[in-house]
Amino acid sequence: MPDYEHASLTFNEKKQRWERKWHEHVDGARKRRTTPNAKWLWEKHNGPIPDGFVIHHRDFDGTNDTLENLVCLSDEEHRRLHWEANNGYRVIEGVDHKICTECGELLPFLAFSMERHNKKGTIKEYPRAKCKSCSSRIAIRNKKKRDESNNLS
Repeated sequence: MPDYEHASLTFNEKKQRWERKWHEHVDGARKRRTTPNAKWLWEKHNGPIPDGFVIHHRDFDGTNDTLENLVCLSDEEHRRLHWEANNGYRVIEGVDHKICTECGELLPFLAFSMERHNKKGTIKEYPRAKCKSCSSRIAIRNKKKRDESNNLS
């Protein structure tokens, strides 16, 4: 673990997070080092972070570096968690739910048609962006528009 004893706390506007900055002497040269404050805080209280693990903010607010808000997750679990959050996924009482991009309702996966994706030889199914109800309503509306334009010509 690096020596953070003389690290200064600064806010990185571009990354929207608090960081610790300090200098080390490496091979006779003075090098500036930076680490996220969340990592610094975790290591101070819990020891080094294992390889392949990262520190996650439970409330998804990178500026909230309270110890209670931090958890150590595997990199794979961390990426999945953020992917689900960014795509509107939630698990409610053990049932996967998603937000429909059309009506904005949080609905169980069964309310969505599924897409199949082949990723590295593994076929996975993901719900489409719009629920079945909205997709049907849009298809009917588009059919009416096509019929109207065909009747005009």
